[in-house]
Amino acid sequence: MLYLCLALFLLSGWFLPWWALGLLSLALGFVIDAQAWKVFLAGFVAWLALAFVLDGRSHGLISQRMSGLFSLPSPYLFLVVTALVGGVTAALCFKAGSSLKP
Repeated sequence: MLYLCLALFLLSGWFLPWWALGLLSLALGFVIDAQAWKVFLAGFVAWLALAFVLDGRSHGLISQRMSGLFSLPSPYLFLVVTALVGGVTAALCFKAGSSLKP
């Protein structure tokens, strides 16, 4: 279950807009039974991997500028904050989808 969510989140994060993670988590919550912490972990890992790859494509320029904008001490901390946002979004949308089950 964790690997399925991780693969779907990685694919959606690469090809779709950022809010597709929420819609996909909502649909997964409606369809499957799982624990929200596993979906949080999958969202966290997927967004951390995507942020790391996309930041590497810009040679670290995006994370440096964004960490300066938010007054963070390290550009890598910005990647962790981004991954936390992804994990929380995935878990909350998953719980919302699971609460919509009949």
